[in-house]
This record gives sequence, C-alpha cells and structure tokens, in this order.
Amino acid sequence: IGAGVWRWEYPAGQGGQTIPAWQDQTIYYLVAETFDRAGNSSGQLQYTITYDTTTPVSVIQIPNKVYHKGGELETIAGTSQDLYTIKSDLERTEVAIYNVTMMQWWNWQSQTFNLASASYTTTNLGSVTNWSHDWNLPNWNNYDGTTFIVFSRAKDRAQNYQLPVTSWTFRYDITKSTVVVTLPSPAVTYYSSLPTISGTAFDGTSGIQETKVAIRRTAVNRYWTGNSWDATPGIVHWLLVNGTTSWTYPFGGAIIPDWTNNLEYEIIPWTIDGALNESTGTAKKFTYDTTRPTTTITLPVHLRYYRSIPTISGTALDSPAGLNCVRIRIKDNVTNLYWSGADFEYGEEQPASWLVPTGLTDWTYTGYESLLANGNSYTIVSKSWDNSVPEQEEVKYFVEKLNWPILSEPASGISGNYFLQVSPSVVEKKLSEIECVIRIGAFPTLAQSLQIVSNISCPIIHISNNPEEGDP
Repeated sequence: IGAGVWRWEYPAGQGGQTIPAWQDQTIYYLVAETFDRAGNSSGQLQYTITYDTTTPVSVIQIPNKVYHKGGELETIAGTSQDLYTIKSDLERTEVAIYNVTMMQWWNWQSQTFNLASASYTTTNLGSVTNWSHDWNLPNWNNYDGTTFIVFSRAKDRAQNYQLPVTSWTFRYDITKSTVVVTLPSPAVTYYSSLPTISGTAFDGTSGIQETKVAIRRTAVNRYWTGNSWDATPGIVHWLLVNGTTSWTYPFGGAIIPDWTNNLEYEIIPWTIDGALNESTGTAKKFTYDTTRPTTTITLPVHLRYYRSIPTISGTALDSPAGLNCVRIRIKDNVTNLYWSGADFEYGEEQPASWLVPTGLTDWTYTGYESLLANGNSYTIVSKSWDNSVPEQEEVKYFVEKLNWPILSEPASGISGNYFLQVSPSVVEKKLSEIECVIRIGAFPTLAQSLQIVSNISCPIIHISNNPEEGDP
C-alpha cells in the first residue's frame, strides 16, 4: 500500500490453502504474525470473531387487536431478540406500515401513503430489545375504516435481517355503532301493554360485540335492576339483552318491569363494537296508559221511542293518551242488517259497517233517517279508540228506537179514552215499562191515563200541546 506496507489475505492462492467451513454460533480466533526479511517478528495479533448466520426475531405488541379505536396507537411497540447464547446480538429494529385499502406504503418523510414498495425506518424509542416508535406515524383518524399491516424486522450486528418479517393486520375504527329502540316505537308515545322491549344495532366496521339497555322511571329517576326498581335514584343498571344487531329484552333471569298506569318511562340502549367504541343510542320515552277511553251516546236516549230523529250524537273522552277515533254502527233489529251509509245492507262481519261520525270528542252522524222503518227497533253501538298501543277501545251503548205510534182521537168531544194504535211488534214489548208521551194537539183537556189495546196500562210521563215537538 505504501513503502514497506503490504496487504495480505488468506487463502493467498497457494496450494493447500483453504478457508474453514465456518459454523453458525461459533466463536473463532484469528491470529496473525508478520516477519521482515531480517527475521524480526511483529508479535502475534489475535482477533476474535463470532460467526452468526441466525436471523434475529421481533414481536409486535402494539397494535395487538383486530380492530383499534382512537387513541390506542400513539406509538408502535414490541420486542426483538437475537437468539441463542453465542450470537452477534441486536443492532436495531425497523418498522414499516402498509395501507391495505389504498395498496400503498407509508412514506416516513412526506408522511403519506404513496410508495409502491416497503419503506422501513429505525425505531426511535426504547431499547433494541424493548422498542417503541412514535416518529412520523400516520394520523390514524384520517383513515377510519381502513385496514393496515404493521411490519417489524430486527437486524443483528452480523447484518442479518429478520426473515420472514413480523406483521400485524388490523382495522382502524373510530365510528361508533348505532343502536335504536324499535319497541316501544319512536312514533308512539303511549302504550297500554309492553311485554317486550326490542331494537336493532349496526356497526359497519368492527361489528357489534354487545348490546344492553337501561330502563328508567323518569319521575323518580330510578332504574330497573332486572327484577325490581332500585331504591336509590340515579344508579344506572345496564341490562344484557338477547342478541346484538337484533335484540330483545328481557333475557336470562331478568323480567319486564311492572309498568304503572300514567307514569313515564325511558328506554336507553347501549352498545360496544369490536374496537371497544361504546355508544349510547337515542333514548325512547313513553307513557304507560291502561285507562280506557269512554264514549257516550247522548241522542237517542237509551230505550226511548222516537217519531223523528235526524241526528245521532254523542261524546268521547280519553286521558292521558287522547282520542284516536270514534266509530258507530246502526243495526236494524228486525232485518239484522247494518247501515252502510246508503242502506241497511251490511252483515255483521262487514268492517265497513263501522261508520265515521263527524267530530271526535263531540260527534254526530246523520243521513239515515229516511230509511228507518216504522215500527222497527234499532241498536246503535259507539266505539272509541285512544292513542295508546295497543289501542284501548270501546264502551258500547245499545239504544233501541221505535217509530212514534199514532194516538187516536176520542169518539166525541174532548173526554173519553185515548187509544194507542200500535203494530204487533210494539205489543210484544213490555209496554208497562215503556215511557209514553201523549201529544194531544189542540185538545184542551189532558188525558189522565192511556188504555193500551192489550189492557196494559202505561203511565203518562210527558204531555205536550205542540204536535211538532221533538221530545220522545
């Protein structure tokens, strides 16, 4: 190389010189000695080497789940090891990140996924055996729903790189699942029966892991424990349901609460997804209502006789749910047919025989009078429904109607007997129980009694001088 300096190597190409068959995990000692031409020795120089062809290994500890949520990947971490006792030992560990969704590798310098081949960087925290890395990591929140693979590879001082490299595949998920209560329905405020609570849940990334509900009695802020109401206000009890994406309560040993009339309740759903994102869905409030609506027919009057009745009327009431609708039916008791809106032509099974009156809390119905048959009796039924689910319905009133019988004039003068001309259907009634009204027109003297052709007496309850008066 320079004056008096020579470079040497072994084998030197001379016969019989060979290199040893180096053995892995073996320590070798190299001894060299030089002589000049005068026979002077440099003395022996010993150099120790470790022959190492075994690749080191690494383990990724973070990430460590199939799904990761926000805040869990501030660092990548793991361990590395150069195996066996005789070894060259570790030099460093390197990491790389692959975006499976984009099919691009992470560029540590430009901090974006834009590389077609792997780019490794040396971990910057910890030791070579217990390493971590936080330099220029991706902003994971920009990649919600994305699948990644993190790679690690260790390198020893013999310049052996780990092969194959270690990898961990995961999906990043910061979107909380959605969970809703479908029973009680979001559109219904009042329930008269609720033996089951049900709902649905959805998570498009990591899936639903578990679903629960809490049931609160709002007025006293007490929660259902699964078997009773907690005596201490504000203590939340999350109750496990049957199912995850489609779920029902009660489940297991739990029971449905003892709902109380006219009290408000709140159903609160809860889920946790595969990334452990917890989500409280929209709470559903409802009022339990077992009070049935009331309906009354005010005209005609029950069991009265009528000569003219152009309007049927009544009232209806409900609290707290309020009235939903009122329906009536008019039945001809002789033909057993129901009013259709045009004639008495419907059978009992015909749903259209339930007629829609005008009004709700105060209702009326007209248009039937011209087809009432003289001497026939009729039954009117009113029915009302409230706004609870299932609807609570009907208080029935049966009203019989008989066309006004004709009162005969006396044979002479203003004294004598007044006779009621009746049809056979009238005579069949218990006439002693019929409330009778005598309309005497212009006669100046009032009749004192009424002699029925069947010799059954009926007391006079009302006497009118006005033949057009509409009282029964």
